[in-house]
Amino acid sequence: MIKAQTYPIVLIPETIRTAQAQIPPELPEFNLSPPSDPGPTPQRIKKREVTTQTAIAVIPGSLVAAQPKSRFMGLSLMAVAIIAMAAWIWHNVARNRQRKAAHQKYHNDMAIFRAEARCYDVKKQDAIAAFRLRLVLEILAQSLPPDGEDSRARRGWSEATFQDYLEEFFPNKIRTGETVYRPQTQRFPYTPDFIYFDPDTGLHINIEIDEPYAYLNRKPTHFIGYDKDETRNQRMLERKWLIVRFSEEQVVKWPESCCKTVAATIASVVGNDIPVTLRRLRISPSIRAGRRKRP
Repeated sequence: MIKAQTYPIVLIPETIRTAQAQIPPELPEFNLSPPSDPGPTPQRIKKREVTTQTAIAVIPGSLVAAQPKSRFMGLSLMAVAIIAMAAWIWHNVARNRQRKAAHQKYHNDMAIFRAEARCYDVKKQDAIAAFRLRLVLEILAQSLPPDGEDSRARRGWSEATFQDYLEEFFPNKIRTGETVYRPQTQRFPYTPDFIYFDPDTGLHINIEIDEPYAYLNRKPTHFIGYDKDETRNQRMLERKWLIVRFSEEQVVKWPESCCKTVAATIASVVGNDIPVTLRRLRISPSIRAGRRKRP
């Protein structure tokens, strides 16, 4: 049984919902690996460290050179220490340059990797969307058309008014007065308030305005648990039709927002763009479906 607590009620055939969750058997491959991290960021040699190392290297030689008998040896030690210190500084400067270049290359390679990963994600999502859309269109190609065009059902004021809005936003795609046979009988067929039909995709949408009371006898209708609505919904879903049901209050107070709900439903199934004039509007506000009061 199909039950809903609030309007608008949007129903989509289970076969379409299943198709929209499928993953294609083959997807584009992403063969790039992230670049290797070169390690800690290189640090500049501190002057204090150079001064300390130089003092440690030179002071012993200067002490030895202070002795007359060992002046040559002391000077030699100082020269060796200075040369060693210069070599140490040169080695650290060269190593830092190499590490700095490695870090710069890492950041450049990582930027390229991330850009490629984003492109892959877009391609992957596009491939999935195209695959799902193909499945959906195959299902819509099997949808059954209305059974007749000779409905004599009475139309209410809200239907005539709302039709103007539907035809404005969905030109040449709104049909009225067409019928769908009930299960196992052709007597008293269903008359959808409106049928949205797109010949390019085969998409049918049964758009209904649910009045809280019948016009003639004022009896409650279209309430939670109303079996006739549920049977009717199931009949339309079996034909691979979508269903969008609004309360009468919604189409009277917010007709354009209701049209946006229809447009958003279409977009969710076949990807059509929502008309620009509707994008700024909210989806029609939810209204709780009524319950039949006990006598």
